[in-house]
Amino acid sequence: DSFFEQREIFQYLILPIGSPAPTSATTGWISTATTTNVVTNINTAACYDYYVRSACSPTVQSLWTGPKSFCIPITNDSCATPIMVLTNPNQVCTNFATGALIGATASPEPNACSGGSSPDAWFQFTATAPTHTVTLNNVVGNINTLNYAIYSGTNCTSLQQVNCQPTASGVVNALTVGQTYYVRVFLDLNQTNTNVTFNLCIGSI
Repeated sequence: DSFFEQREIFQYLILPIGSPAPTSATTGWISTATTTNVVTNINTAACYDYYVRSACSPTVQSLWTGPKSFCIPITNDSCATPIMVLTNPNQVCTNFATGALIGATASPEPNACSGGSSPDAWFQFTATAPTHTVTLNNVVGNINTLNYAIYSGTNCTSLQQVNCQPTASGVVNALTVGQTYYVRVFLDLNQTNTNVTFNLCIGSI
């Protein structure tokens, strides 16, 4: 008890965004004597609600304040950090990459597609056939606003846009087998709701 008498103790609780508000029976509160803390054991590409209260004693707490929200951005928010996607030998999506736009920002690379400069995520694949299909499936969230573009180039400063697709699936022709291509998944122009997840599948024809 003397520790609580000598110092002001804060408690915070972090929950997946949209979770029910805490009750008197809710567990998981973390106590701290500082106003700045490093949070661990949370996931990227995810959003959370948090609540804060004062602990007057081990058994007496103030009313909590909240929820306030924050998001942990995706790791492939830029061309420099794409996620590699394995191609499939047919249209069956055995290989795919899990993607999201949560916390994404617009990249500076030129985009002549209809989405222009909007929040995006980057992927890479190595062509195993001259023609591939690109499909965004299992979309959850902002489902009607996803687009993608395909780029060739050896690095982010030499990209050439070779395909625009204003829908969630399409065909890319005239690819060079063995060459690496970038896939940029982005929202429609003026869309800002990045709370969307999806799978990216590269098929072969």
